[in-house]
Amino acid sequence: MVIIIMPSLILTKWDVEDAVYVPAGVVSNLQNYHLAGIRFLYDCYQNRLKGGILNHDVDMNFPAQVSAFFTALKKEIQVASPALIICSENRFLKWLYHLKIYGNFTVHCPKECISEDIKEGIIMTSIHQTKVLQNLVERNFSFIVIEEFDLVSNKRIFKQLRGDFHIGLTTHNFIKEPNQKVFFEMINWTNPGVLGKFSQFCKDNIEHLQNFRWPYEKYWHRLTWNFCDTFTRPTVEEKKEYVERIKLWAKQEKVEINLSMHENIPKKRKYKKTQTKTEQKEMQKAPFTSSDSSNDVVETLGKKTNIRRKKRKVTPNKHVKEKPEA
Repeated sequence: MVIIIMPSLILTKWDVEDAVYVPAGVVSNLQNYHLAGIRFLYDCYQNRLKGGILNHDVDMNFPAQVSAFFTALKKEIQVASPALIICSENRFLKWLYHLKIYGNFTVHCPKECISEDIKEGIIMTSIHQTKVLQNLVERNFSFIVIEEFDLVSNKRIFKQLRGDFHIGLTTHNFIKEPNQKVFFEMINWTNPGVLGKFSQFCKDNIEHLQNFRWPYEKYWHRLTWNFCDTFTRPTVEEKKEYVERIKLWAKQEKVEINLSMHENIPKKRKYKKTQTKTEQKEMQKAPFTSSDSSNDVVETLGKKTNIRRKKRKVTPNKHVKEKPEA
């Protein structure tokens, strides 16, 4: 019988005395695409950025990645102000499971308001709990995590939250379904001011895509199932087993959160069809086309698209008599 011992995931350089790492017991429960997301978040944190965006395909399990990242930085979370996680209600139990199993964090789930005495651990709330969010606006957090961030990036309450490091999570494909306003808002929340003014960003973004450039990898981590051959999407049976394991853990730990554990695809944001004048001018110069599903590399940007306008059918008026030919 061969026993494979998984090593720890060391995030710092090899010659650092106090190494930052994800414990081997946690790494054994992770997949290779999880490790890529954890490394990206730590690189943003180490380079003293204000945050980063994880833009991964559905079922890549954001709670596992962020919980493992928090486990590596557990000392700083305990010493500094608490962390804040904002997600939908049906994801509470999954987040709680990974935070407890990986790092044994103290998690607070307030219903209306939260005491100011809480200065460590993790506060978890829903994107729909407006009263709790308003109560948290004046507080400062070490980390702020917002899942399905593309759905709420334009809301003022989320822009008012203050944290030392911001993490936005989304499964939306901004290359196949582009929306420059939302894309700009998300990066501007994690790293304010790096994209400049919105009008200039629209021009630069069109030019980047025309020349097959993606200059946002420093702030934005895009990952798909087709990115690597070793990435395997979980099967239906594996998903059911995963859900049952979490429910069994919740029963043993007597967790009172009674929520649906079905893995639903996040609702797509209903983007407005209207565009700004700047976007309309730039899109007319270089319209977008479809992208490659393997790694979201744009195939045929800059080519002229044939826009067919429907011709109106001219129906003869029955009441008007035709003039006889001379």
